[in-house]
Amino acid sequence: MKFIDQTTQVYKIGHTCPLCGQTDIKVLHNADDNNEGEENGSSIYKLVKYGCPNCGQFVAPIFWQRTIKDSEEYPKARVRQYLFYTQDKKTGRIRIPVFCTAEEYKNEVGEDAAFYNVTPQILEKWYPKTLAERIDMILLKIAELSPYMGADVTIAANDLEKLYFVHKNEFAYLKEEQQVVAQQRESLLVRGQIEYIDNYFCNQLGYNTYECGVFQLTPKAWERVYELQKKEANNKKAFVAMKFGAENDELYGKIKAGLNGFVPVRMNEHEHNNQIIPEMLYQIDNCKFMVAELSDNNNGVYYEAGYAKGIGKEVIFLCNEEVMKSGIHFDVAQANIITYRDINDIPDKLQKRIEATIN
Repeated sequence: MKFIDQTTQVYKIGHTCPLCGQTDIKVLHNADDNNEGEENGSSIYKLVKYGCPNCGQFVAPIFWQRTIKDSEEYPKARVRQYLFYTQDKKTGRIRIPVFCTAEEYKNEVGEDAAFYNVTPQILEKWYPKTLAERIDMILLKIAELSPYMGADVTIAANDLEKLYFVHKNEFAYLKEEQQVVAQQRESLLVRGQIEYIDNYFCNQLGYNTYECGVFQLTPKAWERVYELQKKEANNKKAFVAMKFGAENDELYGKIKAGLNGFVPVRMNEHEHNNQIIPEMLYQIDNCKFMVAELSDNNNGVYYEAGYAKGIGKEVIFLCNEEVMKSGIHFDVAQANIITYRDINDIPDKLQKRIEATIN
């Protein structure tokens, strides 16, 4: 039975969040899930949807509830950091991440635009590898949370370790965690990019500070934020995910006509000497957004769209109106999908969506 079978789902209260330990959270799963599933190779691989006030909404295997140790594929601190950085606090998370392998996602979730898959590989690729990458992500996140330039931004105590990409509960590595925080704070200070420094987490590491994090980006920090945003704004590539074939050539032509000045990247037109999957993921990484045409129910398109969402790319979905009416593929209430009766309607509709959400 698929996780998204709405007719058999029930909410239960009183569970503990497997990521942060918050008690009495809400979970959603199938009403007949009496077996808790198994961690390794089980055909009863159950998924549950968590609603945690600290971590937000996410879907994960039910065995996470009884697993204390960190998974090598999904370290809990890294999952929490991903949830923190990929949710826009101003608008909320529109699509819900599902932490499992691509095969498990296909079997348990299927094709529902309300969710997207975060595989271990996607999580690893998203995670910043260098100090410079971390600093840029910190600045962009604080800027995202700033209602206006010069505003003070207060970050809750339980979010500070996520902001700094560390785990406050790993006391065995306290010295290492302190060095990580100090290094990042020093970098922000030397660059003159921060006015107020966080409090609570540094207190846990031996600093004489207060109980929350208050930040204010300096003009120099905003210069860096604008530089990063401009770099992304100047990206004029749009990845087009759709079924290949002569029968879709005219449809592809209409999509290209609606890209509003963006250059389409389609794998069957892209010349390269690499293996197809790594090259495809690389091209998605380097595009500003994706257009995913879903009318053909192509598994590859869902995989590509899920990967794009997992690394924070905007995805614009297109679908034939008759396919949408069938109700087979999507939860329409959860995703704002562009529908069309005639492919000649696509250029105008797609251009308007790009102007409203991308440009």
